[in-house]
Amino acid sequence: NAFFTRGLDGCAFDAWKRVDPDEGLVKRILEAVKQQKLWPQYFGENARYFPSPSKWLDGGCWDDEPLAGEEDPYAKFT
Repeated sequence: NAFFTRGLDGCAFDAWKRVDPDEGLVKRILEAVKQQKLWPQYFGENARYFPSPSKWLDGGCWDDEPLAGEEDPYAKFT
């Protein structure tokens, strides 16, 4: 399960159906979740609110970039 378990409900499933991803987009979404959950704005002592899965999907957040001035800690592993 790539997403955080909190907030997984029918809303997330409905959002997934609205996105209706093909195989390529599924891979992009899963990779984005792996990367973004390590971003400083979502992880660590300065963490801020991580959006619910349904809001994340509805917002197309798999294309998001780290906040300006904050290094993507995942980048060093790629």
